[in-house]
Amino acid sequence: MKKDLRFTLLDDQSVFLSWPKEDGITSYAVVGMNELFVENVIKTTNTCQILLAKEDIYSYIKIGIKYIYQDKKMNKEIVIDSSNYLEINDIFVKKEMIQIHSLASYQGYSFSFVSEKIYDKYLLYEKGEKEDCFILESEDFQVTSKKIKPNKKYYVEAYNKCDNHYDFVAKSDVFDCKSKKVLCPKKKALSIIVPVYNGEVFLTRTLDSILFSTFQDKEIILIDDGSSEDAVAIMKWYEKKYPGIIRYYRQENKGISFARNLGIMYAEGEYTAFVDHDDIIHPYMYEKLYHGAVENHLDIVIGKTLIRTDIHEKHFCLDVTKDEDKDVLIYSFDEMFQEYDKNTHNNIFFVAVWNKIIRTEIVQKHPFPSLNYYEDTAFTMTNYSYIDTFGFCKSAYYVWDKRFRNTIGTATNQYKKVNSLELNDYYFRSLFFISENGNKERLSYLSYYSLVELYQYLEKTKSLDNRNFAAFYERKVKELHERIDLMNNPFIQNNSSLLTFVKNILNK
Repeated sequence: MKKDLRFTLLDDQSVFLSWPKEDGITSYAVVGMNELFVENVIKTTNTCQILLAKEDIYSYIKIGIKYIYQDKKMNKEIVIDSSNYLEINDIFVKKEMIQIHSLASYQGYSFSFVSEKIYDKYLLYEKGEKEDCFILESEDFQVTSKKIKPNKKYYVEAYNKCDNHYDFVAKSDVFDCKSKKVLCPKKKALSIIVPVYNGEVFLTRTLDSILFSTFQDKEIILIDDGSSEDAVAIMKWYEKKYPGIIRYYRQENKGISFARNLGIMYAEGEYTAFVDHDDIIHPYMYEKLYHGAVENHLDIVIGKTLIRTDIHEKHFCLDVTKDEDKDVLIYSFDEMFQEYDKNTHNNIFFVAVWNKIIRTEIVQKHPFPSLNYYEDTAFTMTNYSYIDTFGFCKSAYYVWDKRFRNTIGTATNQYKKVNSLELNDYYFRSLFFISENGNKERLSYLSYYSLVELYQYLEKTKSLDNRNFAAFYERKVKELHERIDLMNNPFIQNNSSLLTFVKNILNK
């Protein structure tokens, strides 16, 4: 029987190994087995314990201990015995870190890899009696495949990218694949509105993602904005498969604002959320946002956003500057806009509609404008102006997946069909909507925010160097000034660059 090799994980980067002492043994060698099953000596020691850094052993698949005797007569070392082997994957992992949830999907079976963190790569395996079988690799914490079969056993490994290699960081327990029963809500605490226009390529993935949410007291409202037959078939399948949870409504193609407003009209939940039909949500997102709202008596709670741009690039948006040991940070209205000034790259902190939940009675009073573009800016800023206290949840994630939007004609791709002046005309129309519908006591904040955005854009693109563009912006800023007094805005007065910009336009 091989000698027992024990380990203690001291942190994510080092491990302490110990093994039984053997009389007569002069030294011990830590050996690593590579992917070709070739053993290499990593380190030697005269004691029966050793501390190893992760970087010393991450390139091996197994490690073990050789018991060595120094034969002085023959003047050579002889391996007398060896320990059992430890798999590297089993050393640097806490198996409870990931759970696997499953449900019946329009495209077969879906798995959700539920954990607090989001990892860079997941490998799914089917557990066999003699040998495990690799099924698939995924960047997402959710997969759908007809390769996944009920009544089989599965487990998943998670990896994070480090320089030019992937480090193994987590592993699930073995999971018996049985379709998760999605329970009807005891109460409709949250209404999740999904406007759908075609998108059949990724719609299943999005709906599965919402169904995987660990928050049970939700209703999912699908608003079909004149979609294709394929997309309609998917939506009706989900409504039939998950009655009492999913409701389907159809309207003639009018655009995303009309679709969302129809969903708002039908919403019965205490809070309302929005999901675009080509994104996914982290399983814990709505549970964290809702409990943050209820526990702190908030009208709104905002989460982080994970932006995926291609297979190799992703980044989190919406980090905030408050450094408190709380998952939900509380902001006053004034602090929210101060936060914006500190995070000029984080304008999505304000205008995105899908990374937050808002009390339904507020959004029903202030629905979306009739705009094809910048409707989110107008909607969000108008609703913000009527809210006094905001929550920000540091561990709730919405995944804004631009990878799909670059391949399918979704709302993002429609921008290609509009020239720059038309697009910026929509921007000003959203500002005019805010000036007409926003809280009049807070228009100074709203106009300042809007002009900062515009000024940064003009500086970056040098649009004012173009005579036609300059005339357009001058006309629009003057029109905004007629609605909101820009010169007496205290926030503009405290920003010298912006004040000069406004003065130069208004004096022409």
